[in-house]
Amino acid sequence: FSVGPDETAIEVAQRFGFEEPLNPTQLRAIQRFEMQTYLPGDLLCKEDRATMAVGLEGRVPLLDDALLQLALRTPERQMVSLRQGKIILRELAERFGAPLTTLKRGFAVPLGAYFEGPWRADAREWFNSAETDLVDGASAVRLLDERVPPASDLWMLATLIAWENRLKSARAGTGREPTASLLASPPSHG
Repeated sequence: FSVGPDETAIEVAQRFGFEEPLNPTQLRAIQRFEMQTYLPGDLLCKEDRATMAVGLEGRVPLLDDALLQLALRTPERQMVSLRQGKIILRELAERFGAPLTTLKRGFAVPLGAYFEGPWRADAREWFNSAETDLVDGASAVRLLDERVPPASDLWMLATLIAWENRLKSARAGTGREPTASLLASPPSHG
């Protein structure tokens, strides 16, 4: 492995805002903290919701008990570098013929491609016909017609209109503010 023992400690310290390099005990404390909080309280919840929403049972192979035990025994300098990322995973991927050369990125929806392509006509019609007090449909269509439409802005406008329509529907159906009805009766579990 090519990372020196001090380099990882310095990089992790900088990332977490520490002035001094972290020692191995502190690095392991951060690792334990993330395994006990961020992993079960965020990442695994998202994985579970996403898979169950479409009727799938998800597996998280990197949480295999034997693999976790190996990771806990691996020296910090061999595991991660802010410049190289997850060193062991990159080396394993390369060994098996699939080098990881791209940077990590989220699961972004290609809004630009959608608003320039398959959604364009529907979005134009929707913005033009939307009964909204919050968004000027003609201005939204002008944004849509720009050479490179600002996809994030268009998405926010569409979301705002959808939210407003939902709010109006809820008001019309109950005669009360939707938030008041949510507060009046807590959701049932079971």
